[in-house]
Amino acid sequence: TGINFIRSMVPFLENSPNVQDLSFSGGENIDTECLELLAETLAGGPITKLGLYGCNIRSVSSLENVTQLVQLGLGSNNIGYAGCEIVSKLLQNDQCFLEELDLQSTHIGHEGVEKIANSLEGNKTLYQLRLDGNEISESGGKAFLKILNDISSIEDTYKSNCTLRDLHLPYSEEICRILHSVDNAVQVNYDNWRSGRGQAGRQKVRRTQLKSEIRKELCKHQGIEYSHGSIFAGIDSVVLPDLLALVGGLHGQTDLYRMLLSTSNDLICLVDKQKMLKDSMKKVKSSFKKLSWDYSNATFSFAQQSSDLAAKFFDMNERLVSLKSRESNITRNMMPYEPDATWKKTMEENIKQFGSDAVDFSHKAATLTGKIDGMMDDLCGDFPRLGGTKRKRSSSI
Repeated sequence: TGINFIRSMVPFLENSPNVQDLSFSGGENIDTECLELLAETLAGGPITKLGLYGCNIRSVSSLENVTQLVQLGLGSNNIGYAGCEIVSKLLQNDQCFLEELDLQSTHIGHEGVEKIANSLEGNKTLYQLRLDGNEISESGGKAFLKILNDISSIEDTYKSNCTLRDLHLPYSEEICRILHSVDNAVQVNYDNWRSGRGQAGRQKVRRTQLKSEIRKELCKHQGIEYSHGSIFAGIDSVVLPDLLALVGGLHGQTDLYRMLLSTSNDLICLVDKQKMLKDSMKKVKSSFKKLSWDYSNATFSFAQQSSDLAAKFFDMNERLVSLKSRESNITRNMMPYEPDATWKKTMEENIKQFGSDAVDFSHKAATLTGKIDGMMDDLCGDFPRLGGTKRKRSSSI
């Protein structure tokens, strides 16, 4: 019988410190009594891998204290929901380092599948789990989704289970969308497990939290109220600019725009208004200094041109006085006199040039006055605290 066979193995197992793997397959004679004897023998021993496939085991309560196992196979045994509860306790035991667990076709029911999912919260060792061949309900699928990608907040997503990378669940057409989301989360764990759990957590945040369409679907599956701003729950406002920049870089302007609408008030709170005022005043002073310098240069140029034109006018006036004096003398002496043609032509040209210079100066003076008035209007209009209301324009020269 099976129990006699196990009893004959006990001395060998107790005296074989190098034996780490023990497996039985398809043995109907290996029943619950055999498992109890094995568990008593294995507790605290060197065996770390135990496989009991297709046996006649209906209770696994004896395994509760066998915490050294890293691999446990109970596939095709009718352990039921009661057996599932024992396995769940193992998974939640801080002293248990189980890495691979096979519970396929163990009749644990959809409640057992959900129980296993909930027991993985905080587990950081199990990376392979087989539950195919059992039943799964919508609540069971949601339980796995929440463990693997909790969409409640960015922090919860980051801290979701990043260890489980090989998961086999029963298939159900009714919850195929949920199972697809579960598979996506498992795939992220698998793609990033060599880089550490932190990398997997960051990838989940990027792919699900920062993508509005996916986050909306996951919120629906997990019964969480969705809004564009719910993503920022519990997030320090200081990191919002960096987070928004990441959204725009990863998922484009549409998602960025949606999040900006929901975070505008928080972003405004980040503005250092006192610093902005100081920077603005600094720019005002710099602009005023430049305008003052330009105004001084324009005034000096205007004065210089006025002086040059006055000198020309004085010279021409002296020449005209001299000409009139000579003509008066000629008339008084009643002597026929014809001014030198060349001299007269020169005087006419000088008078003509003077008129042209006077007109040109008038235009330049008007233009210069307009520029000065424009600069002062800009100064007073853009910076009313420094200049008050806009000035009245100067009259044309």
